Amino acid sequence: SYNINKEVTITQEKLSAYITTDNTNIGFSRIGGTADIKISSSVSWEANCDADWVILSPNSGNSGTSTLKVVTTDNKSTDFRKAIITVSNRQEGISKEITVLQDPIYLDTGTVTITLPIDGSMTTTIIDSNIPWEANFNADWVEISPHSSSELEGYEGSVRQTELNISASPNTNSYERTAIITISNSIFDVSLTIDITQKGIGNNVILYTTTDNEKIDIIVWADEYGANYISNTY
Repeated sequence: SYNINKEVTITQEKLSAYITTDNTNIGFSRIGGTADIKISSSVSWEANCDADWVILSPNSGNSGTSTLKVVTTDNKSTDFRKAIITVSNRQEGISKEITVLQDPIYLDTGTVTITLPIDGSMTTTIIDSNIPWEANFNADWVEISPHSSSELEGYEGSVRQTELNISASPNTNSYERTAIITISNSIFDVSLTIDITQKGIGNNVILYTTTDNEKIDIIVWADEYGANYISNTY
């Protein structure tokens, strides 16, 4: 009889290591906040961020499903902020990136110049802001409402639109007059200005004749400010 043996080598490939996250982009308002990222992995992991205004907790974890808490601080600049969180396993050479974006301080109005009519009728402009603001002006013939924003209950730092009503007393001068409205926040040292112009009534025109009962044809050549006819004398 024959005794024959044959060796058979069996090789089983291991599963590829992986790290996945349920979100790769997260955004925050200017005042910051908290977001949770779900991490699923076949290996242990560690988390790092390239910005000190982003706080991670925990900064490492084991295989399975974990939650990474992302906290951002208040953005006190007028620039958008961007950071990259990297969740990785160096031994396996795998990683996952999460982009973090945060809004800046925002204070703006689409109007930088306003021309008011001679009678001072009210006009309105819109202030877009995610910070409190105050409005001041340098002329006593100008009136505005409201004079400042108000902190609403539950305010989350998102951009709000506020109507600013601007009016003036009638301009009885022959010349135009100007004023400046300043919208500002002294804590963050940001401001914007609105230039106000109000036209004057122009030169008054008085035509008369010493001839009794003579008809007068009046032609007024008005400049850009307009002109008023006052009286006719016989």
